[in-house]
Amino acid sequence: MIRGKPLVVRVVIGFLLLLVVTEFTIYVSRVHAELPPNRPAAYPFDLAEPPLVGDVRASAERAGIRSGDRLLRLNGQPVTGHDTLDRAMASAKAGDTMVLEVDSPAGPRTVALTLDLRNRQGDARLTLFFQYFCLVLCIGLGFLVAFLRPLDLRAWILLALLNAFPHLFRFIFIPYTDGWRFLNYALHLTAPATWSMCMLLLGMHFPETYPWPQWLKRIMYTLATMVGVLGILTAILQYAIRENRALFQAMLPFVGFLQGPANLMAFLSVSWYFASIWRHWRMTKSPDTKRKLTLLISGSTIAFTPACLAMIRAIVLKRSLTYGLPPLLAVAIIGAMALFPITLAYVVIVHRALDLRMVLRTGLQYALAQRGVRVLQALVTMGAFLYAFSVAEHRTNTPQKLILVSGAFLFAAMLQILAQRWMAWVDRRFFRQAYDSEQLLGELSDEVRTILDRDRLLETVCRRISESLHVPRIAFLLRDGNSYVPAFALGYGEEPTATFAPDDPVASRLRLVKAPQTLYFDDPQSWVNRDLESHPDRDRLATLDAQVLLPLEWRDELAGFVALSPKLSDEPYSRTDLSLLRSVAAQTGLALENSRLTTEVAAEAAQRERLNRELEIAREVQHRLFPQKRPEIEGLEYAGVCRPALSVGGDYYDYMALPEGRLCLAIGDVSGKGIPAAILMAVLQTSVRGQAMVQNPDLSALIANVNLLVDESSAKGHFATLFYAQFNPKTKLLRYVNAGHNPPFLIRADGSHELLKSTGVAVGWTKRAVFREAQAQLHSGDALFLYTDGFTEAMDHQREEFGEERVLATALQCRALHPEAILPAMLRAVDRFTAGAPQNDDMTMIALKVQ
Repeated sequence: MIRGKPLVVRVVIGFLLLLVVTEFTIYVSRVHAELPPNRPAAYPFDLAEPPLVGDVRASAERAGIRSGDRLLRLNGQPVTGHDTLDRAMASAKAGDTMVLEVDSPAGPRTVALTLDLRNRQGDARLTLFFQYFCLVLCIGLGFLVAFLRPLDLRAWILLALLNAFPHLFRFIFIPYTDGWRFLNYALHLTAPATWSMCMLLLGMHFPETYPWPQWLKRIMYTLATMVGVLGILTAILQYAIRENRALFQAMLPFVGFLQGPANLMAFLSVSWYFASIWRHWRMTKSPDTKRKLTLLISGSTIAFTPACLAMIRAIVLKRSLTYGLPPLLAVAIIGAMALFPITLAYVVIVHRALDLRMVLRTGLQYALAQRGVRVLQALVTMGAFLYAFSVAEHRTNTPQKLILVSGAFLFAAMLQILAQRWMAWVDRRFFRQAYDSEQLLGELSDEVRTILDRDRLLETVCRRISESLHVPRIAFLLRDGNSYVPAFALGYGEEPTATFAPDDPVASRLRLVKAPQTLYFDDPQSWVNRDLESHPDRDRLATLDAQVLLPLEWRDELAGFVALSPKLSDEPYSRTDLSLLRSVAAQTGLALENSRLTTEVAAEAAQRERLNRELEIAREVQHRLFPQKRPEIEGLEYAGVCRPALSVGGDYYDYMALPEGRLCLAIGDVSGKGIPAAILMAVLQTSVRGQAMVQNPDLSALIANVNLLVDESSAKGHFATLFYAQFNPKTKLLRYVNAGHNPPFLIRADGSHELLKSTGVAVGWTKRAVFREAQAQLHSGDALFLYTDGFTEAMDHQREEFGEERVLATALQCRALHPEAILPAMLRAVDRFTAGAPQNDDMTMIALKVQ
C-alpha cells in the first residue's frame, strides 16, 4: 500500500489527469489537421544526424538537394536539430516555398523548393481511431481505478501502464513548436520505458501480491532499474535529436548501443510478466483467482504473441519494432496489442480483480460483460475499412478500388460469423448460457401455478432460475414453526444449515419492503454491512453466498425467501432480472400455498379415510355384537333389526337362550351418537349378557346390577334406556323390566293392544335407581313389538314425526306376517313417510309372535 492521505492523493491524481487529457487533446487536434480540407505539406527530406540531410523526397530532388548535404539555415534560422525542421513544417502548407542554405560537395548554395502535399490520411484516421479507443479504455479505466483506490500500489501500476499504452498507437509524428512540446516529451518519450517497467511490476503484484524468493525479487528490481535507465537514456536521446545538437553529439557513440538493449529489455519485461502470472496461476488455491488469471493469460497471449515475434526480429536487426514490415502486418501487430487493455478491463471490472465498489457494477461492468466481443468486432471491422479506403485512395485503377472495398465488406461478413461463434463459445465456457430471460422466467411463472408437490415445485424453480440466469447456488428457506429453515438447496457442497428467526433483521426487512433485496459484502454502503455489521444474520447470509434475497409472500405473510448467489459471470442482477424474479416469487408463493392446502386436504382426506376405515371396523364390531343367529324357541317366531343413522350407533338389541327353554330379550337406546354411543352400547350389551347368565330369578335385581355396571363404565351424563324380558314358552309368561324405554306394543290376536310401560328410570342415570319387575301373559296369535325412538321420531321434510300412532297402525297392518317380513315392512313404511328426509337417530326393532 502507498502511504498518504486519500484526499491529497486524489488531488494529485486529478492534476495528472489534467496533464494527460491536455496532451491528448493537443495531439489529437493536430492529427485532425492531417485530414481534409487541410493541405499539410510533406517533409522534403529527413535529417539523419543534424544538420546532415538523410532520405530525400521528390520536392527536394527537384531542387537538387542530395542525401549527405549539410543543412546550414532553414528559412533564415540556424539548424540546431530536428526541432528546427519541425517548427518550419508545423505551419507549412502544400505549395509553400522553403528557402534552404546547404553545403554540398559542389559548395555552399541557397535553394528554394516548393513543398508537396503530405498525404497521411490513412495513418491519421487509424491513429485517431486507436487514440479515442485508448481514451475510454486505457486512460479512463486507469484513472478511475486510481481514484477509487488511491493508496493501492496495484492501482498506480495499472494507471502508469494504461496511460503509457496510447503512445504505442501513435502512427503519426506531430512536431510541437511551443511550450507544450515538453509535456509531450515527458509523456510520449518515456512511454516505452514506463510500459516495460509496469509490465514487470504487474506480473509481480496482479491480481494480488504473492510471496517471492528474495533473490528473485532482486533480479526483478534489477531488471526494472535497467529498463528504467535505458528508457530514460532513450528519451534523452530523442530530446537531443530534436532540441540539442551538442547533447546529441555527446550521446552519438551510445546510439547503436541503446536501440538493441531497449528492445531486449521490453521483450524480457513481457516474458517476465507471462512467467509471473503463470506462477500465480499454479500457486493459487482460489477458484475465483484462478478464473481471473486464466482470462488474463488467454487475452495477454493473443495480444502479445505477434508483438513478441516482431520484437525478436527487431532485436536481431537492431531496428524498431515494425521496421521494414508491410503496413497491414504492422497495423495487425499493434492492433492485436489492443486486446491487452480490453482483457485487463474485463478482469478488473467484471471479475473485480481490484475489488472496485458499486460505482462500477451497473455501468462499465455491464457494458464490458455484455458487449466486449461486439466492441472488439467493431474495432477490427473499422480498422479493415480504414485500411482498405486508405490504400484505395492511391490506386488509379477503378477495378482495383472495387476489389479492395468488396474485400473489406467480405471480411466484415466473415468477421460477423466468427464473432457469433466466438460469443457462443465464450458464453458457454466463461460466462453463461445464451438465454431469453423474459421468456424462460415467464414460462416458469406459468408452470409453477400447476405444480402442487412442494419438493417438485422448489426443484423446478431452482433449476429454471439457475439455467436462465446462470446462478450456481440457490436456497429456498420456508417458515417452519418459529424459524425459516432451508427447504431446498441447489449447488451447495453441503446442505446449508442457516436458519433465520421471524424477528431477525433479514426476515423483518423482507417483510417490510416486500421486494427483492440485493446485498454486496464488498460494499461498505450495502445494507448487509450497514445494518448487520455485528449480527449473526450477516454470517448466515455469507454461508449462503447470497447476493439477492427474494421474499415469498402469501396474504401479507412472509412464507419464506429465496437466496440467490452471484451469477457465474459476476454480472449484476438487472432491473429486468429482479422484476421477473419478483413475478416468479409471487407465483411461487401462490403455488406453495396451493401445495400446502393440497397437502392439508390430502392429509385430511387420508385422516378421513383412516377414520372411515376405523368406523367400518367399528361398524363391523358392533354388528357382531348383535345376535348372529336366533335360538329356536318352541311355539315362538321372532326377528330383530337395527339400522344406524351413522356408521355406528347407540341402539342395542339382543336375544339369547336361557335354561329351561326360556328366551331372553333386550332392546336399548344409548344417549348420544356415533363412537361414544357405540362404546356405551357395547358396555350395556356386555353387562346385560353377563347378568343374564347369572340366572338371577329377580329381574329387578338383575337390572339394578346392570345399572351399577353402566354407571361405573360411562362418563357423567351418559345413560341408556333398556327393556329387558324373559319369555317362558311353556307358560307363555313374559316377565320384564322397562328402564325408561319406549313402551312396547303387545297386540292381541283379536286386534286389541297393550303398552308395556316403564317400570324404572334409564340405566346409568343414578346408582340409587329402583326397578320393578312386571309380567304379561301371552297367548297364541299375540304379537309383541319392541322398538326404539328412531321409529317414532323419524321426520319428513316438514319435520313432522312418524309418531307412536303410525308405529302402532303399521304394526297392526303387518301383525299377520312372519316377523322376518314384519321388520322390512315397518322400515318401508317409515321411509315412505320421511320421503328421503335425513334421519338423525338409529331405528331398532324386535318383532315376536306366539304360534
